[in-house]
Amino acid sequence: MRIAMVTAQDEPGRVEYVATLAAGLADRGHQVAVYAHGPGRWPDGPHGYELRRAPRPELGGLAAALRDIWARPRPDVVHAHHWSSGTAAHLVCRDLGVPVVQSYHGLTGRHTGHGGPAVAPDQAAMERLVGRRAAAVVAVSEEERQDLLDMGIRPTRLHLVPCGVDCDRFGPGDPRAEPAGPPRVLTVGDLGRARGHDDVVLALSRVPEAELTVVGGPPESELETDPDARRLRALAERFGVAHRVHLRGRAGRDELPVLLRRADIVACVPWYEACGVTALGAMASGTAVVAAAVGGLADTVVPGITGELVPPRRPSALAGSLRRLAADPLRRQQYAVAGWDRATSRYSWQRAVAEHARVYENVVDRPTDG
Repeated sequence: MRIAMVTAQDEPGRVEYVATLAAGLADRGHQVAVYAHGPGRWPDGPHGYELRRAPRPELGGLAAALRDIWARPRPDVVHAHHWSSGTAAHLVCRDLGVPVVQSYHGLTGRHTGHGGPAVAPDQAAMERLVGRRAAAVVAVSEEERQDLLDMGIRPTRLHLVPCGVDCDRFGPGDPRAEPAGPPRVLTVGDLGRARGHDDVVLALSRVPEAELTVVGGPPESELETDPDARRLRALAERFGVAHRVHLRGRAGRDELPVLLRRADIVACVPWYEACGVTALGAMASGTAVVAAAVGGLADTVVPGITGELVPPRRPSALAGSLRRLAADPLRRQQYAVAGWDRATSRYSWQRAVAEHARVYENVVDRPTDG
């Protein structure tokens, strides 16, 4: 198949998602082109797919550029990532007769009021419009699938395809190689309040001796002047845990798997999370996970089997889980083994790529009525 992907919002998590999916599809023999509409940093070197930068900043210009590019030869299917990409794709594909598959990577209703990015007043309406016009819509979690049903998306066009994890990149280390010491808690993500780092710092005050490493935000050299980093450090000072909280800054692609392997517990407690890729990386790395029961995390983590789920924005509940796990190495090991098995058997990127390919095959040559 000739597969075109359009991504008009290119924050690092979405860039990695689209790049990994595109590379996986190319490995399966498909001809894949990615049209990126923004300044995001994409992987260097040969990756099997064609990467093309959109030449104009506005969506109307993007649609015009895509119309010229796709006039000959037409792609067999277009996969739009984010509602804005879907808007541009539909402007072109309705005339070309090319089916559009839509992914949202987070819905307006789940961001609004939860510390997410500001949204345009008509964004919710546009989300409904592109979803109803799409030949297929991909949901990454059961929660998102239900939200899409509530938006009026036809059940027959909805496909649940969880995010994948690169099991070659993330894998268990040798626990005997890790030095003995206090329990090591790790949390990952940008330093905004909605990522839940503040809740982990608050919880740490009730978990004696545990050490917390926060990975994310700007490079370590810029943390001193970063307002979010200063907020977290002030919070740690206020609750008497500053000596046990370490801000690591942004981790490189090769550094993150090592950090996840070396942790005893990975805390993933954002206010909202569509996919839950950090939890998947931790599970594939053989590390116990405590996660907020939101979005994809509620699907990924099986409480009492592969990790623990806690209510979002509840530091006291998080502290209870962290305290129990910090004191119970055997339970941590049980979660690590079960989590690795679940991540590698259900959430490998190979499986995610194959499921996306089946979605594309189902819509090719099938007309998309409104």
